[in-house]
Amino acid sequence: MIINKTGLAADGLYVNGFTWSPVYLVAAKTAILFEAGFSCMGKLYEKDIKKVLSNQMPEFLFLTHVHYDHCGAASYFKKIFPNLKICASQRAHEIIQRENAISLMSSLSQYAIPLIAKLPEIQKEELLTGPFQPFDIDIVFNEEQVINIDDELSVLVFATPGHTRDMLSYYIPERKILIATESAGCLGRNNRIVSEFLVDYDAYIKTLKRFSALDIEIFCQGHH
Repeated sequence: MIINKTGLAADGLYVNGFTWSPVYLVAAKTAILFEAGFSCMGKLYEKDIKKVLSNQMPEFLFLTHVHYDHCGAASYFKKIFPNLKICASQRAHEIIQRENAISLMSSLSQYAIPLIAKLPEIQKEELLTGPFQPFDIDIVFNEEQVINIDDELSVLVFATPGHTRDMLSYYIPERKILIATESAGCLGRNNRIVSEFLVDYDAYIKTLKRFSALDIEIFCQGHH
């Protein structure tokens, strides 16, 4: 089954904001966000997340990589969820401190606003129009480790370079969910998977072989 709309996707897994660049929420005893989408979409992501969690606050934000359309609302999330811990790779930690990277993400984020505003499902008055805001990464993940979230949930962290050099993917064994975004391609308009190896083809193929050994029922891709 292909799910291409927001809302509940599976038991405890929600697609938030819009499908172009969603924020995934795993609702559990400890709530986790994966990805932070576009900066202008911060309020819309927030609305969907709070609709599910009510008074509960997410405790972790796991970023796969720091492209502007995957980390854009991270600083906004930190503002509205003050105890949120932002997690990413060491390379992502280094990139987000570079002035040229922040400048590029700022210009791309501004360019995206009028494009997103044209989408029929978007209320453009709810879009944020301020500049992209950099953020600090609270937890830097090693290349491969297990994060025990609580007694019900754990996350396996994989370094999966190929799309980008800072790329991580996340596997939740208790729910057989893989959040790999572009590390395993994106469904194109022709209903074929479009591969996304921007920096390293061989690493990309190695990643796919690693994924094939996992017991996966749900694959969360980066777009659409």
